[in-house]
Amino acid sequence: MRIARQTAQELVVVDSAIGMSVFLFVASLPLFYIATRPGKIGALFGACLFLLGAVVWFRKTTFTFDASEQQVRWHGRKVLKVERGIIPFNEITGIGTETTFGSSGSNTYRLTILTRSGLVPLAYTYGGNQENYASIREEILRFLKLEVLTASRATAAQAARGAAAIDEASVRSLLSQGRKIDAIALVRSSAGTGLTEAAKIVEGVEERMKAATQGQE
Repeated sequence: MRIARQTAQELVVVDSAIGMSVFLFVASLPLFYIATRPGKIGALFGACLFLLGAVVWFRKTTFTFDASEQQVRWHGRKVLKVERGIIPFNEITGIGTETTFGSSGSNTYRLTILTRSGLVPLAYTYGGNQENYASIREEILRFLKLEVLTASRATAAQAARGAAAIDEASVRSLLSQGRKIDAIALVRSSAGTGLTEAAKIVEGVEERMKAATQGQE
């Protein structure tokens, strides 16, 4: 994800994997050619894998924040699918960061536009460069004239509300069974928090359980 253009009146944020898609497609062509030769059927399998990867990676989103019109125009593109929409500035309550685990086991991220009616992801995919996402998020907040500190407080308040909404007895029961991942999943579904926030809530319950056990000894 990157800021493609930034002026006093316009901020354009783009997330694209089309370059990777084109690379994989081009890489598949020699394999298809080799597969036409006798006894080279294995090359066809490899070519199909590259082609499948090209299809999966073919995706792009563009979000244009227009200060003069006080709205965000966006469109997203996948293979055989195009989406678009408009979000008025007065509907935006903040810019959020979604976190999930990548294939390597490390955290990956993507930004979302928080609105009164829900959230709109700024990308189809997650990335691993946390600093880049944090920097882009701050630039968007400045452009929208939403204070970063205010947004952080709103996120903290949301997490606090989520913590109050969970069924702590169920979380304690899962933790006592050694099912911490299930406990985190329960918090995410019941409180509507992200993965990081849910993990912090569960760890808080876990610490209180340990403290209570030590107090009884």
